[in-house]
Amino acid sequence: LMDILHDKKIKDKIHSSRYRIKDKNSLKIKIVKKKDNLSKDASEEYEKEKYRNLDESNYYKIITDLIGFRIIVRYREQWMDVHNWIFHNFYQWDEFFVQNFIDDYQSSVSKHFIVEKPKIYYRNRQEQAFYEQTGRDSYDLIESDESYNSVHYVISIDGKYIELQVRTIFDEAWSECTHDIVYKNKNPKLKN
Repeated sequence: LMDILHDKKIKDKIHSSRYRIKDKNSLKIKIVKKKDNLSKDASEEYEKEKYRNLDESNYYKIITDLIGFRIIVRYREQWMDVHNWIFHNFYQWDEFFVQNFIDDYQSSVSKHFIVEKPKIYYRNRQEQAFYEQTGRDSYDLIESDESYNSVHYVISIDGKYIELQVRTIFDEAWSECTHDIVYKNKNPKLKN
């Protein structure tokens, strides 16, 4: 994955990058929150339901951001070059997309692959229109009610999931400034 930073065709499009490994406390908090958001009765919504049977024996199959890698570009238009690089290097056709994170987990696949359809979180119609022009079939567009803007890819490398985020400098600054106030905050008055 670090090859993207050294690829001569793409490295001038990248402003900066960073990575992190989720610490134990953050992981515990995420697990508690995900399980707390479940209703008593099972639903058809897999994105929520996949956390129902989450435990210490399978968390690494379900929590896809244990390792996070972020690429910052200067301008939204530069995202497409990064997107094309990611797809060229990791896309192994839709049949590699995970439908059930426990049953479909693959620890010994020799080829690295994109785990699910990438998700684009966008703030407004102008950003939505930009992304729709680039080929709607290769990702899911999700309108953010928290003014969050970022593109998320989940890639499997040697049986480990890595969440790769791509965003602009502005989006990174906005996200950093609002992370605790909006994203992590449960108080609706402060969120507004």
